[in-house]
Amino acid sequence: LPVSLTWRTAPAFDANAYLSASLKNDTQGPWLPGDVNLVRDGLFIGTQYLAVTGPGAEAKFGFGADDRVEVKHQVARAAEGKTGILTTTTTRTESFVTTIVNRRDTPISVTVEDRLPVSEADVITVELLSKSNPPTTTNLDGKRGVVAWTFDLGAGATKTLPFEWRATWPADKPVIWSDGR
Repeated sequence: LPVSLTWRTAPAFDANAYLSASLKNDTQGPWLPGDVNLVRDGLFIGTQYLAVTGPGAEAKFGFGADDRVEVKHQVARAAEGKTGILTTTTTRTESFVTTIVNRRDTPISVTVEDRLPVSEADVITVELLSKSNPPTTTNLDGKRGVVAWTFDLGAGATKTLPFEWRATWPADKPVIWSDGR
């Protein structure tokens, strides 16, 4: 069966790339439920239960962290300060650099997820700065503030993703930052 493989990472939280496989049922009938043996790179890694999968539906399987895909996430800059003479604004800027190295012998499809602050007040503006690679997806899976970059990475290749944002608000307004947890 044709399988779609994707490596996903959220490097601000976890420096691993997790492999997942998805299969579409292109048959006329359902796939019956039961345990599926998972084998990655010739090694048995476990089992996963497959629910009934009707025609046209997709089944997804998780294969865990792949140690041959290296992910590094660095905070390049984090600064907050006030500007202005008559009216003062506070600005917070954060820059990150994520590097992904494919140490596999084949090309891979990678999705890198990160967070972009979301304002609950009109007086706060958040902007993605020009040094950033524009994300391929915003509000991933309907989640506000979750951005993602999806790309193919050749065998032995390295990709660097700069990501920088700025939030600005009136200095006389207190702002409470929450990471959503």
